[in-house]
Amino acid sequence: MRARLWFLLVPFLGLSLAASSASAFCRTTTCTGTKCEKDEKDCNITGAKVFWPTKCVSFNFQRNGTQDLDPAETKVIIGKSFQHWAEVPCPDGSTATMTFVPGDDVYTKRPEYNKDGPNVNVVFFRDDDWPYKGIDGTLATTSVSFDKTTGEIWDADIAVNSAFNTVTLSDKKIEYDLESIMVHEAGHFIGIAHSDDPFSIMAPTYNPGSTNRKLTEDDVAAICAAYPASRKVACNSVPRGGFADADAPG
Repeated sequence: MRARLWFLLVPFLGLSLAASSASAFCRTTTCTGTKCEKDEKDCNITGAKVFWPTKCVSFNFQRNGTQDLDPAETKVIIGKSFQHWAEVPCPDGSTATMTFVPGDDVYTKRPEYNKDGPNVNVVFFRDDDWPYKGIDGTLATTSVSFDKTTGEIWDADIAVNSAFNTVTLSDKKIEYDLESIMVHEAGHFIGIAHSDDPFSIMAPTYNPGSTNRKLTEDDVAAICAAYPASRKVACNSVPRGGFADADAPG
């Protein structure tokens, strides 16, 4: 079962329109249709909550990245973005059981899950077109494959829309800040849905020219709920079915 989570661009975000709540976050569930039941926060409450069944997950960078940015610098920012969600200190003094393992660069440039073969969790850029459902201004999309009964995540891939958006790395000349985009998508990668807290990393909108890179209390509450210290799981970063780079020249 594949669910696509969309980070939609809203050019003018009024941050004062809504107040933060104590627990504004939502978890992604296995219900992906239009008939999913919602709670007062607009969270899906139908189906199982999705989660990685391990305390560490691998991700791989698309070889050469985007033509608009230096590949080495881009790779550093992507790694940094995932690390914002790694071993997060929780309010009760414990630590969330989630870390990330960067892998070798890959040639793969498409989201794909192979149920009968090896896989790779890839971050890639679309420089020439944006084939996914939605508006061209969509900044990125995360595709998550999971067991629709248990919610166990099998695979996740992140596509960045560099075809219709000028993605930047600089702290000074900012258009669409890659780190802000990637921290948000990394949240989807681990099963966290949009939050109704407008200051959260997981808020559904982004204000061009701004940065939003640090987890808020709401984001911390989300990952601590999804990956509590009480989980008795080992670290296994090997993708389901083993590692693959299907598009590698051979």
